[in-house]
Amino acid sequence: MELATDLTSDGPRPETAPWSLPLLSHVTDSLATGSAVTDVAREVGWSSRTLQRQCGAVYGYGPAMLRRILRFRRAVRLLDEGLPYTEVAARAGYADQPHLHREVRDLAGVPLAALRQDSNGANRSTQLPSGSVTVA
Repeated sequence: MELATDLTSDGPRPETAPWSLPLLSHVTDSLATGSAVTDVAREVGWSSRTLQRQCGAVYGYGPAMLRRILRFRRAVRLLDEGLPYTEVAARAGYADQPHLHREVRDLAGVPLAALRQDSNGANRSTQLPSGSVTVA
């Protein structure tokens, strides 16, 4: 599949990114599902280094970091569904629960339990939602 041909087309493009929107979507979706950077680069007809440069231009970081962030976002959505940590780790694509814990601390700067939210946004680790009532 040669998706990179959109880069060299000569006509006006409505997109502001250096890639066409279908190519941008393909790269993002592939990395979101955990595809290897070299595989994604090959699919779009680029070298890994070209993909690295292009991702830096579009996202501000490389494809490996993008894949980490997309996996983290998937984990946060699963946590919001109330799934156990082990299931979140498995379904989001982490090797195990400790891997999930390390990534959350690295990317969010907080422990995993701090991401677990009630439907109203209150932290479940506190006795009462913040600002609802004071405990004397």
